[in-house]
Amino acid sequence: MTGLVGDTGAVVALATGSTLHARDLLQTAVAEGITLAVPAAAYAAAWASSAPLGRMLLDGFLDLSVVVVDPLDAQTARATAVVLARAGGRASLDFSQVVVSAQARGWPVITAAPGPLFALAPDVAVEVLP
Repeated sequence: MTGLVGDTGAVVALATGSTLHARDLLQTAVAEGITLAVPAAAYAAAWASSAPLGRMLLDGFLDLSVVVVDPLDAQTARATAVVLARAGGRASLDFSQVVVSAQARGWPVITAAPGPLFALAPDVAVEVLP
C-alpha cells in the first residue's frame, strides 16, 4: 500500500477543498485508492483551528475509504516525544506525530509548509501542496 501522510494544513486543505490542487489530489486519491494517513494529533489540531463548516467537512473527510487515522497510542506517543525533544521547542505535537507517521510508513508528507519539515526530518520525503 502506498500513500501520503497529511500534516495539519494539508488535512484542512484536503477536507475543505480550499485549493484546486487539494481538490484534485483528493479526487485522485479516491479514484486510484491512494491512502491518506492522518495522524490523530494533526486531525485534532485541524479540527480545533477550524470554523464550524470546516469541522463538518473534516468529520466527513474521515469517512472517506482512503483516509486512515494514525492513532496516538503509547508507542507512537513515545516516538513523537523523541521527535519533540530533538526539536528543542521548534516543533508542535501534531507536526512531530506527522514525522513519526511518515517515517513509520515510509511515505511522503503532503504539506503547504515544507521548511520546518526539512529542518526537523531531512530524511522524510515531502510533496508540497501549493
